[in-house]
Amino acid sequence: MNIYGDKLIQTTGSHGADISAQRIDDLDKKALRHVLKNAEKNLKGLDAGCGYGTQSVRFALLNVEMHLIDILDLRQRIMDISKILFLTNKLIYIQKDIKELEITDLPQHIDFVYSQRFIHYLTYNEANTFVSTIAKVLKKKGLVFISASGVRSELGTGYKGNSLRIEKRYFKLSRSIALKHNILEKVCLYSKEELSELLAQNKLKVQEIWESPFGNIKAIAVKQ
Repeated sequence: MNIYGDKLIQTTGSHGADISAQRIDDLDKKALRHVLKNAEKNLKGLDAGCGYGTQSVRFALLNVEMHLIDILDLRQRIMDISKILFLTNKLIYIQKDIKELEITDLPQHIDFVYSQRFIHYLTYNEANTFVSTIAKVLKKKGLVFISASGVRSELGTGYKGNSLRIEKRYFKLSRSIALKHNILEKVCLYSKEELSELLAQNKLKVQEIWESPFGNIKAIAVKQ
């Protein structure tokens, strides 16, 4: 399916593949290192657009209280995993369309937010609202680990929004690319500069930002 050899393990059927279940990427590793470094602090994390929650399970096994949000109906799956792995009270699932997310849906005083391969499913204005909301519940000096599909990645091939300002960039991928990656919804693809600006305008200072070999954008930011 891509240069990493990932296979098409579906989530909703239109939001791409479940990558976390197949490999741990560089952003995943950086988040896990952060958790290990702060293991004694009884961290609380938020996984936004969690898919099947694989990375959150990894965090929970390291004693993090994880709050997972996704549009999928995964409550029973998460409950079953919690019982099997003795993670009672470590995995808390919230079924919600993040486009309708309210601050009251979220726990307060979160130590870190993790969001992989999700934010591009929002319009830029929706993404700005989402980032503003998570910034409000994040502790001072809390971290955000986030990725977005890149406008210069393969997904940008034949994409109608390539020449538009990001505020107007929300289209379906070209048919061949959409079918290849099973991304059938409209998306807003990002550059490094655009993701950095989105974080900065919500008082999240970028510590690291980079483009993956595939062309996706990944960042780590801290609440000021």
